[in-house]
Amino acid sequence: MKKLKISEMLRRGQLLHSYKLRMLKQKGICLQSVLYGMTSALETLCGQAHGAKQHKKLSSYTYGAIICLLLFCIPVAILWIYMEKILILIHQDPLISREAGKFSIWSIPALFSCVILQPLVCYLQSQYLVLPLLASSVVTLAFHVPICWAFVFKFKMGSKGAALAIGLSYWFNAIFLGLYAMYSLKCDATRAPISMEVFSTIKDFLCLGIPSALVVCLEWWAYEVVILLAGIMKNPQLETSVLSIRQSFSIPLLLLNTHILNLLTLIYNPLEKVLTFVYQFYQ
Repeated sequence: MKKLKISEMLRRGQLLHSYKLRMLKQKGICLQSVLYGMTSALETLCGQAHGAKQHKKLSSYTYGAIICLLLFCIPVAILWIYMEKILILIHQDPLISREAGKFSIWSIPALFSCVILQPLVCYLQSQYLVLPLLASSVVTLAFHVPICWAFVFKFKMGSKGAALAIGLSYWFNAIFLGLYAMYSLKCDATRAPISMEVFSTIKDFLCLGIPSALVVCLEWWAYEVVILLAGIMKNPQLETSVLSIRQSFSIPLLLLNTHILNLLTLIYNPLEKVLTFVYQFYQ
């Protein structure tokens, strides 16, 4: 989804998608890399609990993950408030930094919605409830397009309206999935109230989540540094915007899902090497 947003910026001016690309990259550094890494741990824990028929633990792990990630959001939100000053401090273009700072402040509502949305997605995926996720995505898309148009063009809020629309859409998606998890009959076996057991699961979540987040951060941050280096070049607006071309959506990467890979290697073990080679080729 982030890559699609960046690609759409190619249709606009250099400054516009330069600062948006910069802000999306800083969001990747501050939130998405850590969030992706830690929710990977939640996928593991929920998958183990579901496989061991300990269905009530799925809710406990999900609650614990949300609590941990909400606490993580507080320093990130403070960081986003001072994003303009931080970018200028590391010698980024002042004009791009100013616009990125505005965009980051208006993106804070999306920050807290993401840490609720992602654990809910893991909670439902571990139960093989994929259709609700598809339905919520379609409904959210239908909700996002008109409000984004209204904020950006009707109310002339520009990038601030786009950031606000993204936040509202994330909250809409999170509320949609939250209501489904609360009232759907398919979640009766795994639904449990908040109890002291939730706090006991936080240790398990952090033991897996922190190493997983570090692995993802080391991989992702190597690419994010390129954005910062582009900002100190002779023409930072142009150099930063050109990097948008690198952000392309590659359909073959969707085929390299971990679950599919595990299933195929059970059938034919040497196929693992072939798929690994294909993945490296497309990278």
